[in-house]
Amino acid sequence: MHIKRGVHRFSQIDKLGIVSLFSLIGLACVSTIWAIYLESFVHNQSTVGFITTLFTIVSLIAFLALTPIIEKKRKTWLYGLSLILYLLAYILFSLSTKFYFVLFLGLVISVVASLRTLSFGIIVCDKSNKRNLSRDEGKIYTFFNIAYLMGPLLAGFVSAKFGLASVFSLASVFIFLSISLFYILRIVDAKIPRETDGKVLKTFWEYFKDKNRRRGYIISGGVSFWWAFIYIFMPMYIVDSGFSTIIVGYFVAAVTIPLILFEYPFSKLINKKGFKKIFFMGYLITGSFALLCFFSNTLYVILILIVLASVGCAMIEPSAETYFFRLISEKERDKYYGSYKTSITVFNAFATLLGAIVLLILPFKFLFVFFAGVMIFLALSALRINEKI
Repeated sequence: MHIKRGVHRFSQIDKLGIVSLFSLIGLACVSTIWAIYLESFVHNQSTVGFITTLFTIVSLIAFLALTPIIEKKRKTWLYGLSLILYLLAYILFSLSTKFYFVLFLGLVISVVASLRTLSFGIIVCDKSNKRNLSRDEGKIYTFFNIAYLMGPLLAGFVSAKFGLASVFSLASVFIFLSISLFYILRIVDAKIPRETDGKVLKTFWEYFKDKNRRRGYIISGGVSFWWAFIYIFMPMYIVDSGFSTIIVGYFVAAVTIPLILFEYPFSKLINKKGFKKIFFMGYLITGSFALLCFFSNTLYVILILIVLASVGCAMIEPSAETYFFRLISEKERDKYYGSYKTSITVFNAFATLLGAIVLLILPFKFLFVFFAGVMIFLALSALRINEKI
C-alpha cells in the first residue's frame, strides 16, 4: 500500500487482494462443507473420494483446454466471467435436491475453478515485478488465508443452524460482493494479449522437457495433495466421529491460522535462505505432524496436530508459485502457466483417488500414515531442485 501526503493509496496488488478476499470467503464456505454435502447424497466416504477425483480430472482437462483462451483473451475479463459463473452455480446449488443435478453442477464448477485460477494468477504476476514477486505472492496468500479463516467459521455456524444448502446461499452473497468490488476498483490488464498456436498438448509436454520445471511441478502439487486430505477426508472423519459441522468449521478455520501468521514472513525469506531449504523443511514439518496423528486416539489431539502441520504448508505455498515465475521468461509465462497449474488438479486427483482406495481396505487412521509418507517423500525430492535459476 502506497502512502502519499497522509492519504492511503491502494496498489493493484492490494486491490486484487481485497477482491479475492470476498470471493474466497464464499469459496471457503463451500469448501468447508463440500465433502459432507456430497456424503449426504451417497452416504459413503470412499464414494465421495471417487466423485471428487472425477471433478479434479475435469478440472485438469479444463486447465489444458483453457490455455489458448488464457493467451488470447484479457485476464481481467476472464476472471470477472469466472466470478459471475460461480455466482450462478452457487445459487443453483442452494436450490438443488437431486444428486445428478448436483453432479452436473460440480462438473461445471470444476471448469470455472480452472478459469479463475489461471486468470487470477497471471493478473497477480502482471501487477508485480520480478524483484517483489515473492513478497506480493505472500501478500495475496495472506488475503487468501484470512478468507479461509472466516469462511469455515461462517459455514460451520450456518450449516449447523440452517442446513448445508444454506451455505451456498451465503457463499453467493460474498461472490456478488467480490464482483461488485472488482468492477468498482477498475482492475485492468497491463499486458496486451498474445496470440497462440492452439497446440495445447504439445505445449503441455514441452513444459516437462525441462527438469527444473518438472521438479517445480511436483513441489507445487504436493500442497494440493495435502489440502485434499484436509478438505475432503477430514470433514467426513469429524462428522462420522459424532461431532457437529460447526466443529468442522472451527477445525478448517484453525488450519489457516499458521498460514496467516507465517506465509508472508516465509515468502520474504526466499531470497535469504533459498528455495531448497524452505521446501525441504516445509514438507518435513507437514509429514512429521501427520505421522504423529496415527499414534493418537483422541480426535482433538489429532486436530491440533493437523493445525500444526500447516506451519509447513506456510513455507511452501507462496514460494512454489514464485519458483515457477522465476524458472521461466515473461514470454513463456502465459504459454506454460496453464500446464504448471495442472499440478493442482493432478495431485488433488491422486490424493482423493488413492485416499478412497485406502479407505476401501483399511481404517481411516492409515490415511495419516499414507499422507505423511507422501509429504516426507516430497521433502526429500525438494533437495534436488536447482537454486540457480
